[in-house]
Amino acid sequence: MCCVSAHPAPAADLSDRELIQQLVTQADAGETPFALAQSIGERGMSAALVAAELLDEQKPRRSQLLLEAIATAGTCRRSHAELLRIYQPAAHELFHTTNGLAGQQRLAVALGWRVWPAALPEAVVRAAPLPLIDWLRAQAASAMPALDKLRHLAQPLGNWLRARNERQHTHAFHAAIAALTANPAITRDASTCGALLRLIADASATGSLEFVLQHLRVPQAEVRADAVVALGQLLSPQSHGCGRGCGPTGVAEWNRLASARTQALAEFVRLAGEEPNVTVQTKVAAAAEAWPEEARVGAAMRQLFQRTGDAGVRRAILFSVANTRWPQLAQVILAGFDAPADGVLGVALQAVAAHPLPDLAPRTLAMLDDFRDVQPMLIDAVGALANPAATPALLRWLERERNVAVRLKLALALERIPGDSTARGLATMLAREAEPLLGEHLCRIASRRELPGAAATLAALAEDATAPLPVRGQAVWALGRYAEPVARECLARLRSAPEKYFSATPTSASGAEPVEHARLLIALASLRAGGPDDEVARRFAAGSPADQLTCLLSLAELKRDHPIIGEALGTGDFAVLLGAVKAAGAAAPEKYAARLRGLREAPFVAALLASGLDTWGLPATFATALREGGGR
Repeated sequence: MCCVSAHPAPAADLSDRELIQQLVTQADAGETPFALAQSIGERGMSAALVAAELLDEQKPRRSQLLLEAIATAGTCRRSHAELLRIYQPAAHELFHTTNGLAGQQRLAVALGWRVWPAALPEAVVRAAPLPLIDWLRAQAASAMPALDKLRHLAQPLGNWLRARNERQHTHAFHAAIAALTANPAITRDASTCGALLRLIADASATGSLEFVLQHLRVPQAEVRADAVVALGQLLSPQSHGCGRGCGPTGVAEWNRLASARTQALAEFVRLAGEEPNVTVQTKVAAAAEAWPEEARVGAAMRQLFQRTGDAGVRRAILFSVANTRWPQLAQVILAGFDAPADGVLGVALQAVAAHPLPDLAPRTLAMLDDFRDVQPMLIDAVGALANPAATPALLRWLERERNVAVRLKLALALERIPGDSTARGLATMLAREAEPLLGEHLCRIASRRELPGAAATLAALAEDATAPLPVRGQAVWALGRYAEPVARECLARLRSAPEKYFSATPTSASGAEPVEHARLLIALASLRAGGPDDEVARRFAAGSPADQLTCLLSLAELKRDHPIIGEALGTGDFAVLLGAVKAAGAAAPEKYAARLRGLREAPFVAALLASGLDTWGLPATFATALREGGGR
């Protein structure tokens, strides 16, 4: 008698249709196979299109799971079109060709159902944008719009737009949102109006700014709160790319809003002075960051701080203070010192750390005598003030503190404070520290700031085969800073026979040999100590991209020009390119300015910046380097 297995075939062995049919069978039997839905979605848009064929308004459990799979597959739409062309041709055809509309309409069939499955909004936002835009336009024109459905849709759409995932239809979505604001059947419902305002904020839909301003005066406090949040988002410099790394498009949009910002400023200041509701006041305080240098906003926040009795509002004001440059900063922070309860003092100290103004020093330093136990936020504040009067208290706390994170915070604060006392305290800490993470950071501090007696400790760590490799690496690099014989002699020994001190056995999955990485660090430390350039150049040429990045970041830290910077600016490796831009901007920004401008506009870099990939702050790195070089 033959035995037939009752176990289904592994998902990997099934076609898209077979796997989807398995999900449908289980769902129709009352099961909830979430893992199958995830597996289907991970197969991409070809599987999603098959799933759409089995959507059934009379089968809500099945349809919910199929729509979850479609939503998972649809996340690929945030990728650059060329990436989809290469890796997901079905998705490229669906989203980037004229043949795709019919497929999107099949994916969005449930938009016409009486009751929506919970997964539908996310699925259509990601995988069926064109039918979704048409549906929004229809609601905008309807005398009886589907308010519940609009509310359910607003958050998934807002999340997608806020994350800058939308590559194709941002303007169409903004136009649809503006059309929705013109339908009184939508806007007179407070809940739907609030959802629409939140969507405007998430989408940075500046075309709806007038609608936002109008709703700062409505009687419903919850709607005013949503309007204030939207106002702050629409007028925030960061929303238009006008923070670090601002591009031409962001500048143009920011300039276009100039007159609107003037009108909005007057309305915002009025609201800050009149708003009675605590929830709205809190939103007002957060939105104030949209005017980071506007004295009238600073004055309004100072007055709001004084007239409100709510600690939450005061905390929100102080959070904004930390991110702005108002002339009234010191007065608001000092007011926070006078009303310390319910966490206000902690946020005020965070603001001191962001703005270590001389006027704040006396009151802040006096707190060191008020607290017997360590206060992390006070550590940051006095460290930022860099006042030697804080040194005795910080050293006392350091002596008895055992928490590694707090000890590191104390060390970083002491590093910022000039004077022999802090230098000696840090040197003692380096000599005694046994915790690897803290030891590594202390070696970095010794690299950035010369500490008396540290050279001997660094030399001992560099040659100690039992010490953790990250600590030894930082010690080797730091030795290059010190001219004392013990440091130079140690570097000479390491340079002449690195294999005596470092193993040739790979210690990680990368297969890298500690001795080879040590040779690189020894060459960089020797260069720092005044040695020749050629060994670094040889190590760079023979090294991995990680080694090359290490070389470039070291040159950036030293602000030292070197021929390898120019060579690295021509690389096709992203990590090396990032390091090269950092090094060029730090070492010789004027020399490299023209090349950096050309490189930023080069097809490879332009495509990379538009790819949707994580570029580790490359746009901001370019902007910083060009600013240092006198360019834009």
